[in-house]
Amino acid sequence: MWNSCGAISFNKVKVDLNFKVPYVDGFLCSISDGTLRDGRINYMVSEYKIDIHTAVSNVVFTSHWAKSLVKFTKEPQVVEVVHHEVPIQATFARPLGLHEPYAFFVSDVQPRKNPDLWEATISKLKFKVLAVTKPEWCEKLEKLPNFKCVGTFGRLKDTELNTYIANARLFLWFSGGEGFGLPPLEASYYGVYPVALDIPPLNEWFPKDLKAYLVRPKGTKTSGGFIPNAPYVHFRYDPDEFAEVANQAFYDNVKGIGKDLRDYVVDNYTRGKQYERFYDIWAKVRATEKKVVAK
Repeated sequence: MWNSCGAISFNKVKVDLNFKVPYVDGFLCSISDGTLRDGRINYMVSEYKIDIHTAVSNVVFTSHWAKSLVKFTKEPQVVEVVHHEVPIQATFARPLGLHEPYAFFVSDVQPRKNPDLWEATISKLKFKVLAVTKPEWCEKLEKLPNFKCVGTFGRLKDTELNTYIANARLFLWFSGGEGFGLPPLEASYYGVYPVALDIPPLNEWFPKDLKAYLVRPKGTKTSGGFIPNAPYVHFRYDPDEFAEVANQAFYDNVKGIGKDLRDYVVDNYTRGKQYERFYDIWAKVRATEKKVVAK
């Protein structure tokens, strides 16, 4: 059975893991000495540069990028990488009776999400932007004539959130630092093309011929996070360049490449195709445990 440390996105993935690979014993969380559990699979979403001094046996990372950020004092016995899938509850949406086309984003306001650049970017966009974020940022951004909040981050039901994503023309992803990047994957499932920063974890699942609207990172910044003494380095962007790419994408005919992107995601990131690898990893873990007991 899978457990998680309680973050909204982690709980969503935890439910999906228990549905698709229920016979694996694992723990899903952001990586830290305090959350690693010995003797099971630790499935880690790391955005942090962190040194791990706890002796751990089995660690699976959500991306090669996440793996590169973590240094172990003692190398685990099992170290693997398995990407997230589109969670099953992210695949249910309904039609939305809005006549004006719009772009959509959903985000909390940690520094690595680049919220200090949102206003400068959105003010330059030539289309309607709907969003789900924190109330204080809803209030701030709704001073812009092209912006509207449609819900509060963490409080909107899955089907409502999926509906706004599925009916959007574009998905905006301002984040500069992720261990994987689930929202643009979910948007891609609906054929809604993401405009996002061209950062390492996104490149791991984005096929090269479908990266038409990624924005080049411009510089980095180190910020604190929830884990003490473990900063994350996140990528920044130029609001003018992000707006230019987004405006072009919005008025291009993206339906064709959006369908190709959806087909790619459905083929590779649904139905347990990624998570089937956990059975092989679990078998390796169990074999290692038996050797330890035999000694």
